[in-house]
Amino acid sequence: MTNTRAEVILKWADGDHLFALKVPQIDELQRVTAKAVADAMMASGVPTAAIPKAILEACGIGSIWSRLTSGTYFRSDVAETIRLGLIGGGMDAVRAKTMVETYVDSRPLASREDVKKTLAGGGTGAECDAVSNCLAAFQIVDAAIYGVQELKGDPQGKALAGAPTADMSTFRPSIEPGEPSSELPPTSET
Repeated sequence: MTNTRAEVILKWADGDHLFALKVPQIDELQRVTAKAVADAMMASGVPTAAIPKAILEACGIGSIWSRLTSGTYFRSDVAETIRLGLIGGGMDAVRAKTMVETYVDSRPLASREDVKKTLAGGGTGAECDAVSNCLAAFQIVDAAIYGVQELKGDPQGKALAGAPTADMSTFRPSIEPGEPSSELPPTSET
């Protein structure tokens, strides 16, 4: 059974956070990405008449996933995926923006260690011990497209929901489509 809500908890920034790209967040991510793609194309001298078709080909969620996997991503692919993933996971929009300003805008997008381990592991990022901004964005988009993997040894996805995985994330299958997950991620606020 695949997690139809595509929720994923990642150890990112200051702790564990729930991320989810639901339809409104995917639509917004594609809209924001389309603007970034258009701006980059205009800056590189692409004729204005060619931009609308190119944007349609480059701004879909699949193209964002592809850029994150290949290392050809825009900064907005990473920052906006994380921001919108936090909002889709239930975080207030103002706090999500502050988190991105603090932990994405002022730090490197990826770590060399993540890149080395990801390349060695075939490009999934599952073998990384820490979650960089780029790897977090990849895992968020990957969950939105494919759902999340089932936890081994629990075909129903019930007993081990919330158990940490080898890549320091926690995949949380929903029990039934449309049902909320049974618990919220721990927060660092007191």
